[in-house]
Amino acid sequence: MLLMVLVFSFNQTAKAAQLVTGTFVDVTYSEYTKPDGTIEKQLSKVTLQNDRGRTVTYNINKNTRLFINNTSTTIEGFKLGMEVEADISLRSVVELRGKSNLPTETNVPSTGGNSTTIAGVVTSIDPNGLFIMVKPDVGAESIYYINKETVYQKSSSATDISALYVGDRIKLSLKNKNTSIVTKIAISETGTLVENLYKGEIQAVNPNANKLTVKNQHAFVNWQFGSKITTDLSTMPFTSKVPIYVGNTKVEKGQLKNYIGSEAYYATVKQFGKEVIEKIVVLKNNERTYYEPMLSVDTDYKLLKLKTAGSMYFHNGTILIRNGRLIEPTGLMAYGTAFVIADGAARDHYAQVVQVTSDSFMSPNLAGHELYYGRLSQADGYLIEIDDAMKIESNVFKKTDRTVLSVSNSTKAKVDDGNRTYSVMPDIELYLSEGRYGYFYVKDGHVQALHILDNAKPVAPLMLTGKLQSVKSTYPAVINVKSVSQWQNGRWYEAGEMINMNIDQATLIKAGKVIQASDLQPSDRLVVLSDRFVKGHFILVD
Repeated sequence: MLLMVLVFSFNQTAKAAQLVTGTFVDVTYSEYTKPDGTIEKQLSKVTLQNDRGRTVTYNINKNTRLFINNTSTTIEGFKLGMEVEADISLRSVVELRGKSNLPTETNVPSTGGNSTTIAGVVTSIDPNGLFIMVKPDVGAESIYYINKETVYQKSSSATDISALYVGDRIKLSLKNKNTSIVTKIAISETGTLVENLYKGEIQAVNPNANKLTVKNQHAFVNWQFGSKITTDLSTMPFTSKVPIYVGNTKVEKGQLKNYIGSEAYYATVKQFGKEVIEKIVVLKNNERTYYEPMLSVDTDYKLLKLKTAGSMYFHNGTILIRNGRLIEPTGLMAYGTAFVIADGAARDHYAQVVQVTSDSFMSPNLAGHELYYGRLSQADGYLIEIDDAMKIESNVFKKTDRTVLSVSNSTKAKVDDGNRTYSVMPDIELYLSEGRYGYFYVKDGHVQALHILDNAKPVAPLMLTGKLQSVKSTYPAVINVKSVSQWQNGRWYEAGEMINMNIDQATLIKAGKVIQASDLQPSDRLVVLSDRFVKGHFILVD
């Protein structure tokens, strides 16, 4: 008998020690009805792909220990394609350990109500820089207060609030568990950045493998979903948590098979090098599109009003995009110009997609930043004076008074002589450019960067925005930009694309700092200031 007990104990230990290594695929929840009638979700299954390429599903529950990079987390922190190790006992996961190579992993939700760290998505930023609103992974949307002592970090580098946008995933560090004062904000490198917005005709759905197959798939480029019909099939993965709507009605993934032949819109994000569908909306009736300013937004009644098209509702499944990120309805409150796809029979019933054009210099995270275009009238050591100047206000260059600004050895000063651009020492060489026009990028009264132009005229530059398609960073550096909008008469207008725009002599700013053309990445969102479409002078990069 003792021998049998020892053998049984050994087998149990062996089973408890079974280690599975591979990648995370998906998680499944079960639902149960509580005594008060409310429905609650519980962890049920987790699917992993082992090192041999085999996909296996195991049981999982609330007692399973979950870690990412040795930090305790919740299941929301695990993403498709993430490397994992799992301790398995009797077909159940005892402990799941994920590994992410992101230097600052902010997709890891905090656990416990008394934690001083909170992970979630930014839903609003106060233009005065006093607070942000965050929808945490666990809990309700709340206000958190920031100040001059708040530290910002992205990709293991120090930055400032200019690097933070509505829709970003962040991890907040609070002063203590009883306060809403933020001491540090770590900004995710990936977050909820939209890789592509697609439209396609549903051909098949595999609810077990979480894969959607469509034909005639087209990405949203240059303000349209392609112009050529194709019968090619495309298959993309999605996760069990992806919201799926038909019209304004939420459906389960298994019900998608009832809509084969219907057109669908879906937004993707990049997870571990792969495109993954984050939201799906099926067109129920007829499509109409608008590109015009939003006059008002009511998040309680989920109602938005466009300048010409008038009012229309949106719903919990509407794909909302701002600054290239998926956002919550609160993020629409800053208004702006939006491309809206509406769904309805004889009239518009619901907005299925709302994509807001870049906030540009109206973005609340740039409230402490200013951009001048004017004449350098005097340079005297670490002080400069500009006149005949214009300053950007509400995306428009407006005349401003003669202005004195501070420079320092940290100021990135460039002078364009028509043939080349070269750097100068602001305190001892800038006086040689007195009388010439240029751009002056200012933060809290200090010139972060200035760009003196060759034979420039006192006229307001063009302001263009779009999504970077490709870049050639070697001489002469050029960019190609898709889905371009031009700011005119207080709103954005469609402007096609920019092809081979020369940026060899341009000043590029990202998160308040000067960067090089080699730092640009496809899908970066750009705001370009220029006097014409073929040559950029000053570029704001997100």
